[in-house]
Amino acid sequence: MNLFAIKTDLPNLIGRDFPIEELYLSKILDSLPDAITLKDAKTLKYVYVNKTFQNLMGYSKDDIIGKTNYEIYSSELADYYTSYDKKLLDTQKTIEIDEEFHKTKKNEIKVFETKKVLLTSGDNQPKYIVDISRDITESTKTKKYLEEVELRFLKMFELSPVGIIIFRASDFTILDSNNSLLDFLEIKKDDIIGKRLNELSYFRNRELISDVFNQLNNENQIVSKEIQMTTSLNKEKTALMSLGYIDSESFEPWIICMLLNITETKAAIKELELVVEKEKDLNILKTRFISMISHEMRTPLTSIMLSADLLKRYEGTWNLEEREKHFDRIQKTVLNLTHLMENVLTIGRLEAGKFELTRELIDVVGLTRSIIENVQISKGVEDRIEFKYLGGCSDIKIDENLVVLIITNLLSNAIKYSGKDSKIYLELSGNDNDVIFIIKDEGIGIPSEDKQRIFDTFYRGSNTNGIYGYGLGLSIVKKCVEAHNGKIFVESEENLGTTFKVMLPK
Repeated sequence: MNLFAIKTDLPNLIGRDFPIEELYLSKILDSLPDAITLKDAKTLKYVYVNKTFQNLMGYSKDDIIGKTNYEIYSSELADYYTSYDKKLLDTQKTIEIDEEFHKTKKNEIKVFETKKVLLTSGDNQPKYIVDISRDITESTKTKKYLEEVELRFLKMFELSPVGIIIFRASDFTILDSNNSLLDFLEIKKDDIIGKRLNELSYFRNRELISDVFNQLNNENQIVSKEIQMTTSLNKEKTALMSLGYIDSESFEPWIICMLLNITETKAAIKELELVVEKEKDLNILKTRFISMISHEMRTPLTSIMLSADLLKRYEGTWNLEEREKHFDRIQKTVLNLTHLMENVLTIGRLEAGKFELTRELIDVVGLTRSIIENVQISKGVEDRIEFKYLGGCSDIKIDENLVVLIITNLLSNAIKYSGKDSKIYLELSGNDNDVIFIIKDEGIGIPSEDKQRIFDTFYRGSNTNGIYGYGLGLSIVKKCVEAHNGKIFVESEENLGTTFKVMLPK
């Protein structure tokens, strides 16, 4: 019987509870000398294979039914077979293939003459793809030709963009490699041909690679294992390694090693992760900023409005002392708001690189004393800051505005987070290269889990609840020190105080 001449509504007879006549048809299909397969046109999954196909290819129904080509064969073969399926679906015209090469489950080469037929549903939509194949291996091809076909399969790697190495399976000696591999490792073919696996310095972890090779056999394969490599020019690269075992009666077994260069992809992913992380941090900062601004401005603005309203209502009845108390409250609130805005703008200018560093010859000792005096007056404290000058600070050129911001914020924080009766210590000194400020307090200290983030904008320590602040001071300090190309160090223990050390180049 020649199945190429048969026309039948096969989909209506496969995959259902068979009536008696349909069981006879199934037996007829199994007895035919032609291999019959049936795929679902939408999913390209096999829904039927006859006995002839199973015998020729060495696959059972369980190996095939419900799977696509990519779940059964190598990716190269799956691409090859699936391309005809897609062509059939695109053209909806029967395809006749004079020579179609197949690999059996035992990796033997078979040559089929195949007709591909598209079966449609009642509304003329593609429903099934029928492959009707006749084995012409022995009748049309000699053994020598089959060997050439198998070599042709292996030599396809020459045009592959993936780096490929062919090893002899018995001793892991390199027999061949393609140009993509040579370009990847920046070598010539003579540098690699004839060498054994354990002689290759390009694999960073040779022991691991050797173990993987030793575990390989005809029953398993390695797919997309990420490894680290080093080229002949000592460039570090990342590759996805896949290994396959090829056996044949006509030549000794080979191992195919495929190396896909993913170095740039990994770098791009890492860069993208950093961008995502920065975007995440930025969104957190925006949320904190909006929350802080809305909270910190609502209360003082309400205070200003209340004092202004009271002054308006009771202007004629209040004495001078009462009026001055509310005027002072308005003035102090406005100053606090102004200070907040100035801090935010300062951070913005520093981050945008719009803050110009102006180095001038200044009297650092006199400037420091002036800063201490201003801080004590503005904070309403007297004689809490003890200043000690150890010398070495003559003829110094630094940016006065940045120094004022640094010292003012560090002293303000020391006062804010210390007891009312505790002392603040400021020590000034200089060496050949730097002017050094050390500010020490005996306050609440910084919890160890917060130390990594204390310089982040709007970040406040976990032990600062109930203490007024914006989380801006240390961020400004850090940016001012960095603008000076200086360094800042912090030592602190919770409830035992904090010491900041600032070193600014002379």
